[in-house]
Amino acid sequence: MKRKIELDELDRKCLEEMPLILDVISSTANKVNKSLLPYYNDLHQMISTKLKGDWKVQEISSHTYKGEIFGDIKDKSLKIYSSIHIVKDSGGKVVDFFYCQFGYTCENDEGARKYFSFWIIKDDLSGKKGSNIQKESFYEELKESLSYDIDYCHSDKGDETEYIEIKTEEISEEKIETIFEIFKSSILIPFIKKLK
Repeated sequence: MKRKIELDELDRKCLEEMPLILDVISSTANKVNKSLLPYYNDLHQMISTKLKGDWKVQEISSHTYKGEIFGDIKDKSLKIYSSIHIVKDSGGKVVDFFYCQFGYTCENDEGARKYFSFWIIKDDLSGKKGSNIQKESFYEELKESLSYDIDYCHSDKGDETEYIEIKTEEISEEKIETIFEIFKSSILIPFIKKLK
């Protein structure tokens, strides 16, 4: 049986130029990683000084930045992000935690979407719904009062995770700085103040 690989002209061109394509993606991804470092340092310092009680920033590894080039190729996505893990420690055991993450995402599954964003994710270790930090009304008010793209999940909506993300599709230093300041002052600081 003769095997046949069916490639069109675009496929062949892409494969021929793949070393250049990967080089450009890698170079740009490294620049994005470097540009995230000041945000990481600012948030890390701010979070560390504002945490009270048993809450602390968890130092997981020296490799702070995550880059997923394509991930599972079916996902058609690229993500370059940084993550700060915040845990509540009781007697050497993690009893609660959340992540503060930020970076660049490009998704091409349902139409091309590319954006920079800052977000908080809090999973519930107890397995019980309703152990949210903020009320759903807090997120709704943010969504109504800010003229930026905000997504959130909350147990009052039937979600298992508490999550809020602010993003911009405009790729400019000024816009990224703007959403960073909004995230820090209007989302993250109020979130930390509610921690028990």
